[in-house]
Amino acid sequence: MSPTIDANALQRRWIHCDEEDEGERIVFRTAEYDFAPRRAPRDSLSLGPGGRLETGSPGPADRSVVAAGTWTVEGEELTISGSSRLAGRFQVVAVDEERLVLRRSE
Repeated sequence: MSPTIDANALQRRWIHCDEEDEGERIVFRTAEYDFAPRRAPRDSLSLGPGGRLETGSPGPADRSVVAAGTWTVEGEELTISGSSRLAGRFQVVAVDEERLVLRRSE
């Protein structure tokens, strides 16, 4: 039986830390993390209670584009639904108070 991810551990705002990505692993940090400065906004996921989702991604003129959607977690698989480029199914590789590591599922 595969491990079950606690949905409460996922409920927060996560920001893509692409400097830490490795291979197929996509690394997100909490909004409180001290990110290196950059011009374009970073992808973000705000996973709220009841499956409420808000995503942010770089858009025209280097401004963040926000989209709403939903999310669910079953076992160790996170599913993100909506119009965001982050939509899809992901294996939750690791999650703790500071970091979320995902791998896109086939």
